[in-house]
Amino acid sequence: MAEKELGKNIAHYRKEKGLSQEKVAEYMEVSRQAVTKWESGLSRPSTDNLIRLSELLGVSVQMLLGNDEQPEKAERPAINVSKASFIFIAISVLTIIIYIVVGIRVSSISAGTLICLFVMAVPVQLFLHLYFANAVKNNSFTGIAGYNAKLEYDMYELKTLLVDIDLRLSMVTTVYIVIMCAVSLANIGIEWLGAVLLFSYIIEFVATIIISNYNAIDRIYVNAVDKRRARLGLPLAVIYCLIIVIASIVLVILFRIRGIENNTMPALKLCAWLLAAVGAATVGLIAESGHINKLGEEEKYRPERISLVCLGIVVVAVAGMVLIA
Repeated sequence: MAEKELGKNIAHYRKEKGLSQEKVAEYMEVSRQAVTKWESGLSRPSTDNLIRLSELLGVSVQMLLGNDEQPEKAERPAINVSKASFIFIAISVLTIIIYIVVGIRVSSISAGTLICLFVMAVPVQLFLHLYFANAVKNNSFTGIAGYNAKLEYDMYELKTLLVDIDLRLSMVTTVYIVIMCAVSLANIGIEWLGAVLLFSYIIEFVATIIISNYNAIDRIYVNAVDKRRARLGLPLAVIYCLIIVIASIVLVILFRIRGIENNTMPALKLCAWLLAAVGAATVGLIAESGHINKLGEEEKYRPERISLVCLGIVVVAVAGMVLIA
């Protein structure tokens, strides 16, 4: 029983320090299998190894043996989704109502702008807030992008991250809704300004999520190998988003420059090339993400061949859009 308790304590404090069994074995100058046996209670480290383990893990030998109570940690405050997010949502809805009323009176309302505002305020801002609030309240993270139930997280920090992202996205969305309403009512005659604002919003929306996740890697992941994989995976998400944004911008520019109308053969051809680019990028993202998730802590990272092929297809597809326009 003593060996079982010792092994359980070694595993607990190792994970708390964010160390893998390989790192502990390297420090202790033993095999990883030896560390596994210690943690499973099949064997017991020698006195010298026990002392070295206590130094590595930052706890006393007595605490490893279970003879000393673990010092109580400062109680963390409860995590709740900020009420400020609801305030921003209310401001967004009120702004849209004002835009409709004023726009009708001055005959400056735009159906396209109104649709974008509605999508930003309801399916995006309100839905995400309710979704994050439910995740934090019920510890249900399965539907959160990037969450993997097989990994070990610091749940407190994960909830903190979701609350932070929720507040930032609500604030960003409200700001852009106010700006887009003001620009539309001003009717300054720049047709492409609304599209630029919408693209800017999408870029800032995605950037907020990616940057927040990157800054929280060391806090939300317990194991070092998971932290490494997360750092390798986030640049892939950035590249994927850039591909979609760049391809979409090229498409819009070509429609404008060439005077291409919707529901025509040239328009369908351009959309087909765009779908080819997005499809190739998606396949590459999935393949490369799977490859990264299999990497060991010390294994050198090299891009998969299929991912490079997909990137080549993306370049050809975007070039094809330009040539056939």
